[in-house]
Amino acid sequence: MAMAGGVAVLAAQPDPALLLPPHLVEPVAAVWADEREGLASGDATVRAAANGRLAMFHHAQQLLVEAERLYSEAIADARLAAGGEATDIAGAFRWHYLRGVVRRDRGQLDGAAQDFRAALEIDPAHAPSHYRLGTLLLDRGDAGGAATHLRRALAADANSAAALEALADAAIATQEWAEARGLLERAWQAEPAGRLAYKRAIVERRLGNDQTAERWLARRGRDAPTVHDPLLLEVAALSLNPRFYIEAAANAEARGEVDAALAAYTEATSLAPNDASVGLALARALVRHGRPAAALEESRRILSLDGSPARALHASLAMQQGEHAEAERSYAELAQAEPEQASHLYWLAMSRLAQGACAEARAPLAEALRLAPASGEAHLVAARTEALCGDADAALVRARALLRVRDDADTRLTLALALIASDPLEARRIATDHSGDEDARLILAALVSETTPARPFAAGSMWWQPPLP
Repeated sequence: MAMAGGVAVLAAQPDPALLLPPHLVEPVAAVWADEREGLASGDATVRAAANGRLAMFHHAQQLLVEAERLYSEAIADARLAAGGEATDIAGAFRWHYLRGVVRRDRGQLDGAAQDFRAALEIDPAHAPSHYRLGTLLLDRGDAGGAATHLRRALAADANSAAALEALADAAIATQEWAEARGLLERAWQAEPAGRLAYKRAIVERRLGNDQTAERWLARRGRDAPTVHDPLLLEVAALSLNPRFYIEAAANAEARGEVDAALAAYTEATSLAPNDASVGLALARALVRHGRPAAALEESRRILSLDGSPARALHASLAMQQGEHAEAERSYAELAQAEPEQASHLYWLAMSRLAQGACAEARAPLAEALRLAPASGEAHLVAARTEALCGDADAALVRARALLRVRDDADTRLTLALALIASDPLEARRIATDHSGDEDARLILAALVSETTPARPFAAGSMWWQPPLP
């Protein structure tokens, strides 16, 4: 037995060619060290458990080749412990099922089907095995075989929206439209999900109910019914892979669980602190859920990790949070990196105007207009900038030209700003006509103090708020 144990340990050593992301090197080494004693055991049951735990850990990190190999080791030891019988003495059921999941993820459909069938030999009522074998058979074009296993999955869990959806797919494959509609209706009642609505629309259209189809199409989305799978939850709990947490966060957002989603995004960043895309996902989620200050902090953290995507988000968030000097630095770098992007130059000018630097804003604003000469917003800002910089004649020409194209409050107040020096009475009349506007109050205050405003828009104006990239 000692010799057998030694052979098992040798066979179960980690593949030296296995390339690991930096954040997994130490955890993988640690988990192998923890299982060393079990792998060396002369008891096949103990070895099966050790190999299985290692397999689950690698599975959780999406190291699927190594996970499959280790599940195979666990199955071999479990079969040895059971004398070749289809029993669950040493976890053969769970190792077959989980290896089937891995093989399915790797596109090995024949091997996955064999594993799910082996799991069902041990536990014929296991709903997730029936569900996964059913969906696999459906993918292979065997709608009848798929339906058999999906009905068995429903016998164990009649309210499984995922199984009902898959059984509806089998009905769709055989053009049994009325049956598919009934199954999708049951699935929707069990768990409304956008993907179900899309399929319902397809079915209703096939049944000739175009108006009903349109109503369902309006409810479509990407969220899918939940697959209740306790064994995979055990695997997921071992995950140190940020992709798992990103997916978990997206699913939580789809369910409206904001705190859970943000916690998952945060966990992803802790696992991959040098991955700018993960940090961007967290920052954007924070923005979506009304936490812009926290989003700005996260964008600052990843600023040195990435190029334009992180910097563009940081610049917008800094501008929105009133950190104008910080925004200016990022917009200047963006403009240098992408000099043909008019929006970078426009917001570089705006960040300088927000700091009262009128003269410094004119060059990037002129370049933005050269690149995008039809931008009415940029022309309006240019007119106000000319007025602030003492170039009232140019401001008046531009403002009057704008009024011929766009006669609205913003444009009329731009004309008022340009008239402060040459016709203060007319400027006052225009501003008074729009006295409820923050910019009008800015102009009226300047007329009272006989000065020119320091900035072209009021502090709370939406003109200072760039869109998020």
